[in-house]
Amino acid sequence: MADLADMRHELMGRVQAVMAACCDYRSAFDHYSYLYGEDRKEFFRQFLLYGHILTAAEIEAHAENGVPESPPTLQQFREQIDSYEKIYEEVNRIEPISIFQSWMKVDARPFKASLLNVIKRWSLVFKQHLMDHVMHSLSDLDEFIKTADKGLSKKVEKGDYDGLVEIMGHLLAVKERHSVTDAMFEPLKQTVELLKTYEQELPEEVYKQLEELPEKWNNIKKLAIAVKQHVAPLQANEMTVVRKSCAAFDVEQHRFRERFRKEAPFRYSEIITSEKP
Repeated sequence: MADLADMRHELMGRVQAVMAACCDYRSAFDHYSYLYGEDRKEFFRQFLLYGHILTAAEIEAHAENGVPESPPTLQQFREQIDSYEKIYEEVNRIEPISIFQSWMKVDARPFKASLLNVIKRWSLVFKQHLMDHVMHSLSDLDEFIKTADKGLSKKVEKGDYDGLVEIMGHLLAVKERHSVTDAMFEPLKQTVELLKTYEQELPEEVYKQLEELPEKWNNIKKLAIAVKQHVAPLQANEMTVVRKSCAAFDVEQHRFRERFRKEAPFRYSEIITSEKP
């Protein structure tokens, strides 16, 4: 009986030891819990606005006016993606099968596969945003150039007020996006190169646009300068017409005012007179 009790005590000791080992093994993965516990959309929303997740101290410090926005740089995108790439490699090195106390086997393959998939999703959020940014920026500029080229190529003659207004609208549009567009090509090229390092290939059309659009944009700027010089006399003529119309309106308004003062039917004395029997 004593031998049986000793065996039971030894068995329970081994079970408790292996349970403790398994708990320690499980706890070793706790620092990955944020990957499947945090809201990716909310994290990324704050990253795009502030470049990082806001702390409680930041929110409290700017409670009245709100935290000032500080959009992330390309370097910050790189750092975020690199951090997930590093975690992916780290998790990928996890042994699929672990044995404790020579008899307890833990199969980590399902957990490992799920965690690797989650890490890839985090990384893809940042990569996909950069890809979408490049494609949208180039397609938007391409469409703008086509529209501006068509609009600025129209002939406008003296007296064509609607045509002149349309031309002026295109000239203003080119002017408004002048500095932004001039500065966009180099950052886009850097973004494309960064995506290449992560084996993220963009459509062939993107590389074609990135090569051709700078020259097309320069041509539109030259066209805008030429058109501006061409319509300058027409614009001056229309300004003269508008000034004359304004002056004529002032004269007419003055005449109406004087006639109204003389003939106005709402004077107090006239109302009293009209009410007498």
